[in-house]
Amino acid sequence: MKKIKVSWIIKYPHVVYGNPYSPIAVCIIYPHRYPDRGVDFTDFDAKQYKEYISLCERLVSYGAAVAGLQNTELGTSMLLKPSYLIQI
Repeated sequence: MKKIKVSWIIKYPHVVYGNPYSPIAVCIIYPHRYPDRGVDFTDFDAKQYKEYISLCERLVSYGAAVAGLQNTELGTSMLLKPSYLIQI
């Protein structure tokens, strides 16, 4: 099996779940408003945020290691399978 390295810049808040020794990781991209800093936070934003938190909790409960940063523009270099990219 050949290992490849995928590099990209993610401009949305996100979380990456994965084991550094595994070729598979899950990246959840969250392109909606966070409920902070006095921004306008609609019911739609609240629903999306609840779904995002639910996905994160489920992945953590499956034993995935958290390895990511939120609220930053981050250039990541790690082993990922693009088919596991989730955007909500």
